Amino acid sequence: MTVLLLISGTYIVSDYFTAEGINEGVVYHLQYGLEGAGYSEYAGIISLAVFVISLSIFLPSILLRNHRKDRKSNSPSAIALTFIAAVFAFAINPASANFYKIFVTSNAPNISFASKFREPLVSESGSPEKNFIFIYAEQFERSYFDEAIFPSIAKNLKVLEKESIHFTNIAQTYGTGWTIAGMTASQCGIPLITSSLGNSMSGMPDFLKGAECIGDLLKTQQYRLSFYGGASLAFAGKGKFYRSHGFTGVHGREELVSTIDEENYQNAWGLYDDSLLDLAFKEFTRASEAEEKFGLYLLTLDTHHPSGHSSKSCENIKYQDGSNPILNSIECTDYLISNFVNKVRSSEYSDQTVIVITSDHLAMKNTATSELNKTTRTNLFFINMPDGQGKRISKPGNTMDIAPTLLSALGYETDLGLGRNLLDANNKSLSEEIVDLNKALRSWTSPLSQFWEHPQFDGLRIDLKHQKVTLSDKDYYFPILIAVSPSLSTEYYFEIDSELKLKDYLHTINPGDAYIWLDRCQHLPVPWQKNGRFCILAGKTGSRIFSNWALSENDSVTVKDIKAILNA
Repeated sequence: MTVLLLISGTYIVSDYFTAEGINEGVVYHLQYGLEGAGYSEYAGIISLAVFVISLSIFLPSILLRNHRKDRKSNSPSAIALTFIAAVFAFAINPASANFYKIFVTSNAPNISFASKFREPLVSESGSPEKNFIFIYAEQFERSYFDEAIFPSIAKNLKVLEKESIHFTNIAQTYGTGWTIAGMTASQCGIPLITSSLGNSMSGMPDFLKGAECIGDLLKTQQYRLSFYGGASLAFAGKGKFYRSHGFTGVHGREELVSTIDEENYQNAWGLYDDSLLDLAFKEFTRASEAEEKFGLYLLTLDTHHPSGHSSKSCENIKYQDGSNPILNSIECTDYLISNFVNKVRSSEYSDQTVIVITSDHLAMKNTATSELNKTTRTNLFFINMPDGQGKRISKPGNTMDIAPTLLSALGYETDLGLGRNLLDANNKSLSEEIVDLNKALRSWTSPLSQFWEHPQFDGLRIDLKHQKVTLSDKDYYFPILIAVSPSLSTEYYFEIDSELKLKDYLHTINPGDAYIWLDRCQHLPVPWQKNGRFCILAGKTGSRIFSNWALSENDSVTVKDIKAILNA
């Protein structure tokens, strides 16, 4: 009963945000955490979640008490009937179908990851190198351009699209359907796959350090790359992602709020888009005057689900009768982005600047979802070149194709990861090549997770004063659970920003692997070591033999220690 209520509550809350129930985006944020999220606009659904969790705790105890009083319910037939009813309840619960889709790979196409993955080999195409501005329009999918569903909406961006190289068939694939995942796909050519099921990853010092992304490539070409976003950099690890991949200027809510005229002019998530785009234009002017090659990435947020947050500049801008708030925000974003682009195109630096506008991902559940579902859902993606020449490209693609396509527009030629250059008519995208790309991506979870680059275990040094451990010259902070395989490869589990505890993760470690758990002594599932504040628990899964001791300064765990545990 408790489990059924919990997963039902999780499904209801998840569906409120995604309109798809529990998907890989929900799993990611349960793993990574929600630091920096705009909680205040979700007060109602948070209250519902608290109610369901409370119900799942107290209702079973009440029913159990009544069950004990009713001895007839202890008969074999009653027990069997209860069991069958429970199995049936789980089978028909929509959450079960969601979990199966996420975690069970069936009938995966027999296609190797290595045969489709491309290491980038950058070569100049001969066209002049350009600076660029890249705008992620939050959840602003191309589906809004369907005149039959949304007549006369976003008129300015529709005109701008026709003056650009525009791509009309950009699908959303597995592992790309939320902001940081969309960024990973469009910059690194891979979906976002965490290295361990249930792992928050927020304790990792780097974000997908093993992936080579557009930022890494352009840094070698002497580009100076910056990111400006109105929301907190802590949310979903955006700041860590950009700092790990060639960006020198990384600015979020905390970094930008002191630079706007009214510090209190914010919504639940962060800066309004009129403030952000004003700051971005100042940065564009500064970088252009510096005569340096640069790339400026922006992330808007006025169109964030469920209802949007229209900027003060849009007080008189509504869609039709103004009754649908997210569509009002779409109109606002249309006005603000097109105005920003016009300022760039009116500047003396226009000829050196390429402008990209794309969705970060398809819209999550909002006040226009029922209308959106009446049309084919595709992502927005167009490249506005300085010459203003428009071209429509309708070949099937996905967000992983954005980075190599942008590189081509900037004067470089290369494929990148699983992404292909959509400007090359002879270069098939994986959306064209593979009949069910989503199943293929799910079957490639293991090689994709390797991009987190967990080091081989070469000994663990403990810094008790700073509550951290050092492995392969990288620092990780307490509390931490480290799994070590017989080949000495490692996996990491953290409680930071995670719904689960390390004791829960302990049961997911592969049988026969060693584990090292560093935490406050009272949090370990063994008798307390009263003589210390922090303790270590080390052992092998599947074995009842373990070691437990209070940590001291400069303590360590050596390769010899781990091999002894593995051989126990």
